[in-house]
Amino acid sequence: MRRLIMILAAAVALTGCKIEEAESYEPTRRGYFMFRDAEEELVGIMDDVIRVFFFDLYYSATEEEKENIHNRYFYTSRIYSKGDEWHIVDINREMIICTGGKSLHEEGTTWRYRYADTHYSNESDMPSLTSRAKDGTEEMLYDFALPYGRGLLEFAPRHMSQNLSDGTVRYWVETTVSGIGEFVCEHRYYREDTLSCEITEPLSYNSWHRSFRDGIMKLTAYVGEEKREAEAKYIMQNNNRMAVLIKYNGLFQTYY
Repeated sequence: MRRLIMILAAAVALTGCKIEEAESYEPTRRGYFMFRDAEEELVGIMDDVIRVFFFDLYYSATEEEKENIHNRYFYTSRIYSKGDEWHIVDINREMIICTGGKSLHEEGTTWRYRYADTHYSNESDMPSLTSRAKDGTEEMLYDFALPYGRGLLEFAPRHMSQNLSDGTVRYWVETTVSGIGEFVCEHRYYREDTLSCEITEPLSYNSWHRSFRDGIMKLTAYVGEEKREAEAKYIMQNNNRMAVLIKYNGLFQTYY
């Protein structure tokens, strides 16, 4: 009996080892985590930038139009100014926009912004938007400078609207996004302060859904002296389900 118990105990121990060794391993997983962190940073940037675009509509409007635009985009916000510094106050945050007394509709205008609880040693370290005309057209493009000179993105926004069945109107912005940026991330999978992102094919962004579609990102991070690279491509499935194709160490995997 004692011998039988020992045999059974050994079998259980070996079974446990086999289960542990058989745990699934995804060789592209680190690339996916790099993508996920970059996308989270980009969505945060887009939240701010779209808010600034909406505020430019308010800032550029006549006094008669301002109330309608306020109710449309800033219904729960209080807006006030101190000279060329405008404050958009919500329940849990306050955005401060430095306009320089000019609208973003004017070519060459630069607006800088920050949140009330975020301070920068120099104004040039603040994130900013600069307007410029697209060559040969009246279309306006916008260069977004990340804080502390961490990169430059380009936007080509379009203001959209849709009449809904309940009689209300939905408003949002669609824009392409291109450029290069570095994001400060702390992630246990690649343990690196900065994650570099190069948009090699423009991304498409929808502010209503707060999501990207189309486009390709090249991502780079370091672990010590080891350079890790990944590529993320947005793809639309046949069932209109969005996915991302990750390339990492020469291997491909689709994530939903």
